[in-house]
Amino acid sequence: MKRIFIDCGGYYCTSIERFMRTADYTPDTEMYSFEPNPDCHGAYEGKDYVKLMKYACWTNNAMTVFNRKTRFGGQANSIIDNGTFNPDRKVIVQCIDFPRWFSENTAEGDDIVLKMDIEGAEYRVIPEMLNRGLFKRIRKAYMEWHDPRRYGRWCRRKIQWQNPNMILLDSLEYEIGKR
Repeated sequence: MKRIFIDCGGYYCTSIERFMRTADYTPDTEMYSFEPNPDCHGAYEGKDYVKLMKYACWTNNAMTVFNRKTRFGGQANSIIDNGTFNPDRKVIVQCIDFPRWFSENTAEGDDIVLKMDIEGAEYRVIPEMLNRGLFKRIRKAYMEWHDPRRYGRWCRRKIQWQNPNMILLDSLEYEIGKR
């Protein structure tokens, strides 16, 4: 059995650092952070305890446009384009078939904590994970829902149906629970 923390939407490594202050962390925890934004990759330098995965979590391994927010915020980075991003801030990034990666790199019996904040892409990734029965492997998940009224409730119900023992929290609760 492995202890694994998977951070989908790692940003500047802040979730990894917060996770390391929780009761779920032990020094033998394998930690993976998926972050496609090249602006954020420097934050991982010298942090050998986390494996930076420079990919956007998606359902295939294609290249795609990644929309970066302006330097002073305003909206999150995303592969989902709602038409309001600055065209000068777009870059091409590599996607990863996250459900496939998860299936190949975890096993039933592993102690898995997942954090997913992928700015709307969760509504493509979660159904594929559900189809493969992958939520059965997860003990605890922190999810940020980007359209909670439309899809978030449906996803939450389906996840809890697949794994009624999983602790499913909103990312906001993860933020509040930092130590």
